[in-house]
Amino acid sequence: MSPLWQSASITQTTEILQKIHAAEPVTRYAPDDALHILPLDFYGSGAWLARAQKQQAANPAQYYVILPAEAIPLDGSVANIHVANAAAPIALSEDNLESYVAFRLYFGDAALLLRLRFDAQAAGWMAHLRQQDKTGTYDIAYGISPRGELNEYSKEKRSDEGFSVLPAFAP
Repeated sequence: MSPLWQSASITQTTEILQKIHAAEPVTRYAPDDALHILPLDFYGSGAWLARAQKQQAANPAQYYVILPAEAIPLDGSVANIHVANAAAPIALSEDNLESYVAFRLYFGDAALLLRLRFDAQAAGWMAHLRQQDKTGTYDIAYGISPRGELNEYSKEKRSDEGFSVLPAFAP
């Protein structure tokens, strides 16, 4: 696990699990299940990415955006990321754009951000990046809006080198 991940305190664990259980009543984590958190600075203070995993080794980790008022499960859809962007609300800047793009690609597209360059535009940023997914490695140009929407302008495959299994998220 990345050194940026933190173990949640007892108080944080209680609050986070209450929010997760309210969002997903069927998913029940116990206080002694593994819970790690990572601050999400593009959502402001008090926002976390939570990685929850039940003690049984066969259970995969589940990820949630934890906001002051709610938990939003990250299920591989861009829709839930946009829900979090609106609820937080998102506040992108040049200081946090790279971490947001890595987050957005990983949890919305099952892709890893390998490299990013960006320029500020009148309405957001123009980003040129290299990403890797199961099908290969690509150079992509995106327009990124202040609301966190990625609009693809060009995509070129650079190699067939992809990954067979998406590794754990590491910012």
